[in-house]
Amino acid sequence: MIDALAAQYAGIALVAAQPDDAWLIAGMRTFMTDSFMKQLSGNNEYRYRQKRNADRVHELDVNRPSLKGFGSILHLDPAETEFMTLKAGVVLFILDRRLTKSSGSAGITRVITRFLTTSKGGDADATFITSDAFHQRCQKMGHLPLDSFFDQWVVNAGCPTFQVTQRFNKKRMVVEMLIRQVQPDPLQQVGQDLDPNMFLRDLKEDEAEVWAGTVPAVFVVCILVEYHNG
Repeated sequence: MIDALAAQYAGIALVAAQPDDAWLIAGMRTFMTDSFMKQLSGNNEYRYRQKRNADRVHELDVNRPSLKGFGSILHLDPAETEFMTLKAGVVLFILDRRLTKSSGSAGITRVITRFLTTSKGGDADATFITSDAFHQRCQKMGHLPLDSFFDQWVVNAGCPTFQVTQRFNKKRMVVEMLIRQVQPDPLQQVGQDLDPNMFLRDLKEDEAEVWAGTVPAVFVVCILVEYHNG
């Protein structure tokens, strides 16, 4: 019911200009639905829902195209649309947190509102939204560069897998936390057992010659946390 109402705005009032922009409409619809549920059920349920969705994306986002690449293959299998909608909602959640922290603004809500307001002006072209226009509007609203973010989450495929380790440095009296991004080897994934839930989708993608997108490079981040004895 709520998702159907959100689709009246992101899906009818706003539509994708190109198949590559289909992820944006799905993400905006999911973001509006989740925002309503946050007001209805509270912040704890909202954060739990996002955590569950992020875990599901991490589980499924293996050997798949990028978000922009899904637009041309949505006709192959309903699972393509389901996963694109799931990941697009998670990506917009991450982007909303980044915009809110950097500028203190309303985040993605303000961006969506601006596009909806423009579409009501009577100009037919204003109803078509592109990923580039959304990218530029987010940068303008948040006052920060987002090229690397969109390259990693929209243009490229996959999602990061983190390994966290920690040790106590007695000399400096701090806890050193090492966060490493570790990605599975694509060659090792080829020989994995067939999943009955994904077999039909894998078969259709293979017949249509759909190839997995490029996964971002591995990076290392080190965070120091002070330790107070007693």
